[in-house]
Amino acid sequence: MRVVLLGSVLLAFACTRNLSNPGQPGDDGGIFEPDLSPSVAQVDMKIAEVDMTTAPVDMAAAVDSATAIDLSVLDEGLDQSSGDDLAVVPDLATRADLTTLPDLTPAPDLTPPPGLPCNGDSCSGGDVCCLSQASGVCETSGSCSGIATSCTASDQCRGQQCCFQIDVSSGAVSGQGQCQARCPLTFNIASLTGQTHTCQTTSDCHGSNIFDACCSLHGVSFCASRAFAGMGGYTCN
Repeated sequence: MRVVLLGSVLLAFACTRNLSNPGQPGDDGGIFEPDLSPSVAQVDMKIAEVDMTTAPVDMAAAVDSATAIDLSVLDEGLDQSSGDDLAVVPDLATRADLTTLPDLTPAPDLTPPPGLPCNGDSCSGGDVCCLSQASGVCETSGSCSGIATSCTASDQCRGQQCCFQIDVSSGAVSGQGQCQARCPLTFNIASLTGQTHTCQTTSDCHGSNIFDACCSLHGVSFCASRAFAGMGGYTCN
């Protein structure tokens, strides 16, 4: 296509030159008469006026095969023998449930206390502290004629209360004591039996009109009636 265009330009240039100098002698000595045949001029001009934008272009031929990407190399990089199926999407619906937290509550301490304080002594070997008007001593539960208790303060009960079941129907105080989750203060006038618990101050003794003070007997403090302190042999603060 470039050769055709160049030829057309040269031909047009020659015709223009001869037209500007009419009557000039030719190579044979005669007068040169330009050939203004309309068919030749029109053909050349039509060829020059070809719309390049409408000419089909073979884009595949323009690609340099030496620089083309060899996609077969990518296939060789995949180990087909491993059996890895990259089209299979892993199932993420079976993720571990992190909404349920483990129970971090510490287990209760079941270690028995090193010894049971009792009127300045320390009871061990299964003995209880036997509280009576006369004394507070370490004895076996079966031989105690007073209140046979396995605790003498609530801080020995690991969050519970040291509770005494008392009976004064015989004129003397008897009963038993142990750790309990709850120990409401109660007393039955008819049977002369009731329930009380250890205390540190009078503010610990509430909910009963009878046990209205924090009193002490042989080093053990419990809620009792201030009015019967002299009869019971205990003192109240």
